[in-house]
Amino acid sequence: MQRDDHLPLGKIYGNKRTLLKSIDKIARLALVKATDDEPLQLRFLTPIQPIGQSTPNEYVDLELTSAKEHTKGLVYTTVSYCWSHAQNESEEMQVSEYRIWDASGPCKAPRQIRCPKIVLHRALRFARGQGCQYLWIDQECIDQDDLADIERHLQIMHRIYRESRWTVVTLSRTITANDI
Repeated sequence: MQRDDHLPLGKIYGNKRTLLKSIDKIARLALVKATDDEPLQLRFLTPIQPIGQSTPNEYVDLELTSAKEHTKGLVYTTVSYCWSHAQNESEEMQVSEYRIWDASGPCKAPRQIRCPKIVLHRALRFARGQGCQYLWIDQECIDQDDLADIERHLQIMHRIYRESRWTVVTLSRTITANDI
């Protein structure tokens, strides 16, 4: 394959008809049509022990559930944030450390979180306040080492957010009274 991103479309395809045929072919190959009644089979973060029961030096342990546990009608909270979320060091110091236990493998050691700690902390506090025990964060609940899992989630992202009870959007800066 030769790089042609520097060429105008007229040079690549020759004419409008050829361009449109190429777009149609790409759409047939790339677009996946799925019905909205297929189960999502998502994995969620859920606290192993009630949040607030760990001491400042201990981890807050979260379980990453199996996709088989996701049943239709399950109440969950989704989280939306910028992956390059700015970290406020003074706020970060006051937040517990988190680690994730993967329920898909009983012998797996816990892993550190991938998302910003303050994002997870704020989302868990919100979910707990709503009485919701399941949290979905793309960076944590999609296997980032599995291209097939990433692709599957990209195809259903609209449903993941639509079917959640709440969506939390974390801001990278504090809103003051002057901003309102």
